Amino acid sequence: MPLLLADDKASEMRIGNIKADAWYDIPEYEGKYQINYFGKIRRVLKNGRYKELHPYLKKSNERRVVKLNCKEMVVIKLMQFTFIGKLKKGYVTYHKNGILTDDVLSNIG
Repeated sequence: MPLLLADDKASEMRIGNIKADAWYDIPEYEGKYQINYFGKIRRVLKNGRYKELHPYLKKSNERRVVKLNCKEMVVIKLMQFTFIGKLKKGYVTYHKNGILTDDVLSNIG
């Protein structure tokens, strides 16, 4: 059974309905930053074009990090916020295959 997202405007989406070639607004950054199924992130420019952002590896936790509005955000957390929603207390997101740089949606549990 597909996993339901949080109770926000995306709550009617299901993980199984996410398209690999589509881009989705990141919550709290709607209209400014977008993310896709593969964990790629882009910024929406004022002229309607897009600029792909390039995550870097944070040495302290070996996870992919990107700066949004001058704030460092871990890519797996952005994937969680966008596609899964807020987790219940005590739950965490993790990489199913154990590779911390593999942020594809199908690899996030």
